[in-house]
Amino acid sequence: MRIGLFLLLIFVGATTAIAQKKSQLAHRITALEAEIKAIEGDLIKARTETQQLSDALADALRRIEELEKKSNGNGSKYTEMTLGGGNSQLPEKPTLIEFEEQGFDFGSVNNRDTVEHIFTFTNTGKHPLVIERAFGSCGCTIPEWDKTPIAVGAKGSLKVKFDPTDKKGRYQKYVTIIANTIPSQNVLFIKADVK
Repeated sequence: MRIGLFLLLIFVGATTAIAQKKSQLAHRITALEAEIKAIEGDLIKARTETQQLSDALADALRRIEELEKKSNGNGSKYTEMTLGGGNSQLPEKPTLIEFEEQGFDFGSVNNRDTVEHIFTFTNTGKHPLVIERAFGSCGCTIPEWDKTPIAVGAKGSLKVKFDPTDKKGRYQKYVTIIANTIPSQNVLFIKADVK
């Protein structure tokens, strides 16, 4: 009889513990669902803001072209543009650039292997696109690109090499591209988990 009572108490205790864990998991799931909805809301807001910015840039480009037409062939000069505190000799007419992806994750890489990724873009504006400069956020991130102008509607590419020598852990590096675009600076990123 004592053994039966003892087993009953163990069963009741285990059932209560399981019920408590179930309740805790249900609360955690509810909290995670709320976080996911908040993140989805932030993503929708970011997409909306990005579209608004894109529309504003297209409108600014249209206005620049209208001003050029009104200048009766004298042309508005855009050659002297200040980028990051220095003078730049970019082509006179700005255009638009659209990257197929803003970033790339290499995943797990060996710290003895240099990896590379090619970012593809399109000149979506109305003038030839020229990349004047591109630079990484550190010496381990090296961009390479074609210096020739990219025609309207044509695609171009920018190769980014990442050298993880003497590194270990999760890294995120940036590449800044300076071109005759609106805006004049665009930023891409790469990620890698260096082993």
